[in-house]
Amino acid sequence: MNETLGFTIAMRGYDRAEVEALHGRIERTLAGTAGADAVTADEVRSSQFRVTMRGYDLRQVDDYLDTAAAQLSTAAPNAPATGRGAAADSAPDDDGSMTSWADAVAERHALLEIAGREQGRRFPRGRFARGYDLAQVDAFVEHVRSTLTTTLTRAEVGSARFDVRRGGYREDEVDTWMSAVAAHTRS
Repeated sequence: MNETLGFTIAMRGYDRAEVEALHGRIERTLAGTAGADAVTADEVRSSQFRVTMRGYDLRQVDDYLDTAAAQLSTAAPNAPATGRGAAADSAPDDDGSMTSWADAVAERHALLEIAGREQGRRFPRGRFARGYDLAQVDAFVEHVRSTLTTTLTRAEVGSARFDVRRGGYREDEVDTWMSAVAAHTRS
């Protein structure tokens, strides 16, 4: 994992230099220090990178760019996108507490990292013990991957049920992940 940006380095991924260059422009724009190098939400949405060996994970970068574009589209022109004040890079959570935008993005990436794993290998399995049905959990993980940042609701996550089978995913691992997903969805 790149310690600076937080993206996993994948066998095949986006060109790291290209991602780092755009990431720098985005961060400077959000901080209000980009000047003529400022980037717009439309530029971020339309950005493309070469796919190379040992590049940044495609899904993680795409998710970051979606979030950055959304934040840039709500910023006033020529003003720091995060505003100024005690919580300049924060947004209120549902419970009224403040979470750093970067922390929220990192948490979403961690949740979606599970979805990037091969089906049948997303969670630890109890070889001889009983656990959640692999196919059912994998289908739900795919659903989460495609809807986490758009339409997925807490009620939908809370109502998900999986059959228990010998050799399935360890229930405690799946339940912990499901709780984290619910915390990042709409009410």
